[in-house]
This record gives sequence, C-alpha cells and structure tokens, in this order.
Amino acid sequence: MYAARFAVAILVASSLPWASAAAEDAPLLRSAKLRALQQRVNAGDLTAEPKFFSGLETPLVEAVEGNRRAALVTFIWHGDSTTKSVVVSGGRPKSDWDLALEKLRGTELWYRTEELPSDSRFMYWLTPNAPAEKTDRVEDFLDAHAPASVTDPLNPHALDGESYVVLPDALPFPYQPVVPSPARGSVVDASIASATLEGSVIALKVYLPPEGSRRSNPWLAIAFDDGFEDMGTVLDDLIAIGKIPPLVMVGVVNRPNSRRRDLGYSDEFAAFVVKELLPWAERTYHTSSLPSQRIIAGESRGAGMAAYVALQYPRAFGNVLCLSTAIENEPGYLPPTRFWLRNDDGWIIRRFLEKPRQPLRFFIGVGRFDTSLWTDRLVNNRRFRDMLRGKGYRVHYAEANGGHDELLFQWGYAEGLAAVTARGTERTPGQPRPDHSLHRSISDSSRRTADGRN
Repeated sequence: MYAARFAVAILVASSLPWASAAAEDAPLLRSAKLRALQQRVNAGDLTAEPKFFSGLETPLVEAVEGNRRAALVTFIWHGDSTTKSVVVSGGRPKSDWDLALEKLRGTELWYRTEELPSDSRFMYWLTPNAPAEKTDRVEDFLDAHAPASVTDPLNPHALDGESYVVLPDALPFPYQPVVPSPARGSVVDASIASATLEGSVIALKVYLPPEGSRRSNPWLAIAFDDGFEDMGTVLDDLIAIGKIPPLVMVGVVNRPNSRRRDLGYSDEFAAFVVKELLPWAERTYHTSSLPSQRIIAGESRGAGMAAYVALQYPRAFGNVLCLSTAIENEPGYLPPTRFWLRNDDGWIIRRFLEKPRQPLRFFIGVGRFDTSLWTDRLVNNRRFRDMLRGKGYRVHYAEANGGHDELLFQWGYAEGLAAVTARGTERTPGQPRPDHSLHRSISDSSRRTADGRN
C-alpha cells in the first residue's frame, strides 16, 4: 500500500571518524557507503562525489547488522544548485504519501535510508522541489499543476513510468517460473460490443491455457484493469506446478477516461459484466457454467467493483478475488475528501452489512506498505476481512511486504487464484495464521502447502 515515520537520529559524537566538528547536528548515516563518502568529503577530497556517482545504481541495498531478515535501502537523488527539496513516494512504510530526502553535507547528494524487510518489493518515484503545502482534498492531490514526478534516474529497473526495487529475499520480478519451460498458453486480444454501455466496444486481454492442459468447461476468471503483469507466464507456471486448474482469464481493458466511473460501483458496468461479458466468454471459450468455477477479480478500485458485482449478482460468480481493495471509494468519480475525515466504515462494507450472506468465497490480499494516499488500505482491508468473516463468508486473507502497485498485484493474483480454486483449505477456528511474506510466494512449492493459507 504502515508504521509511523522512522525517527531521524541526531549525531552527537563528533569524534566519530566520518563526522566533522562542524557537523555535530548532522543526521546519523546508517548507510556504510554514505558514511565513507561523507568521510572523504569532510577530508576535502573533491573527487569523492563524482567518483561515488560514477556507475552508481540505486537504491543502495545494504545489510543490517544482526538482522538477516532486514535490509537498509537508501534512495538517492543527484541534485544541483536549484534543488531545494526531494521527496520519495510509492511503496515503503510511511505515515504520509511522500517522505523527504536529506542533503548530504558538502555535496549535491540527497538521500533517505529505510530499514525494510528483506523480502520487500515495491514501486516508487521521486519528486524534486515538491511544494510544502499539504491538503486533505483528493481533487488537490490529483491537480494537474502538481510538480512532475520522475522515475529514479539512477535505477535501471522501471515499469509503467515508475521505478521498482526487489530486495534479496523477495519473489523475483519479472516473474521467474518454477518450471523452467512449462507448456505455454497464449494471451490474445479480443473485444465485445456492449449495448448496455451505449454501443461501446470493450477491449479484452484473454489468457487461454496450454492446449495439452485444456479440459472441457475450464474455470473462468474475469479481471478488471486488463489482468496483471506477466499474466501468461504466471498462469502457465501455476498450471504446470498444479497450483491452479487450467482456466481462462478475461482481462477487461479500461475504456479511455472511464476507469473511475466504470469501476466506481457502476450499476451499468456491473450489468455489462454479468449480462453480456459473462455469457460471451462462456459461449466463446466453452467455460464452466457453474458459479463455483467462476471468479470475479480486481485490484484497488477494481477490487471494490469485483465485490460489488458479486454482491449484486451472487448467482453469477462464486469466487471473489480482491487485491488492495480501495474501501475509501464511493459511487462515482472520486471520494470528496480523505477517507479518515468521513468517519464511516466504507461504502462497500456497508452494502455487505445491509444484505444477507450470499454464496460467495473470498480472497483478500494487501500490501503491508499500503498505508498512504488518503487512506490506510492495510487497516481497511483487515476490516473488510473481519466484516466478511463476521457475516459468515469464507475468506482467505494474505499480506505481503509490498505497496499498492503492479508487483503486489502480481503476487496477489498468484496467491488468490490458488486459494479460491482450492477446496478444503479454509482455516479452522484456532488454527494459527502463517506469515504470508512475499518470498513465500505460492510459486515456492517447496516451502508452502495448501494447508498453510488462512
């Protein structure tokens, strides 16, 4: 998607070898590489900074003494005389949407070091000279006049305009199959014209399982936001290692400039999914007609929409896969203010509370770092889980050390599809819940069993 902002320790021991007498109030440098640089700069080495940046790739990842399950991650920006501030946004534990970098004394290097679980992976971006003013209005947050954020120019790993980092114990990205050369399915483009949506042609990304694994009437999954990253590779691998049955996944591509409206609990879009798309997929790909072998899935706003479609049409889908559900959303384009200022439980939670329990099975997955923007989605997804369980729904729940991004969603689809297609794996009262760390992915068959899910 956090813990409170990490405290900044103040250096008081000027006798340390990498501190100067004039820098007694400098922040403690946890990064050994930055301490070495600071020592050289303090000694008057004019070549220290350019040598440090030569060939540098960021963020820096360093060991934490005495803790093999953590790593020090240092974000770096190479500024100039015009740089007045830099913030980093995206993943990582935080109490606000962005976190400030500090300037290393005597240099144009800006940095921020965080201690993170060693199985973390997340996306982030940087913004130099961001305005200091804060606002509680979502409209202001999305204002087109906000300063342009950029990918980390020192990080060679980027996806969809954002940088990403994968720590040593995390599931690799891009996805690395457990089976080196599994039988391959295919991802094909398709489309459907919708009378419900005034003749709009909805583009689709459809995954078809390998021919050798296909069976009559396979499972069907319909996923908003056109599926997920490395969809074909992940599904091929999960089928090959027996974690999921052969299935057809229909990724619904968002209409231009319509995502927030269509996935904002739209009754028209829900009707399109159930009355047009679902029959089309069953007819075209000969998928199962059993609700127990159908899945409706989504991420963020799409996760809330998936839950809403299932609640409105409980005989259409028997399984709901929700990733980082945007509980703060209400019908329409955007919520008017930050979620915590509205003093309510969330629109979709209230809808489930109002209605009798339906024959639905849930997977809810969320990142432990997803506590920014205008809401704490980690807390809200836990509340969503608790509400559903209180109503008597069967719920598989998992967390990972990630944010609110494509890396987390990829993990969530792998975990979630395995959970909802399994049978007899629900946690019984009193059974301990395992730690769903990202490196203990559903793909790591040597360290996970079906009985290990909660």
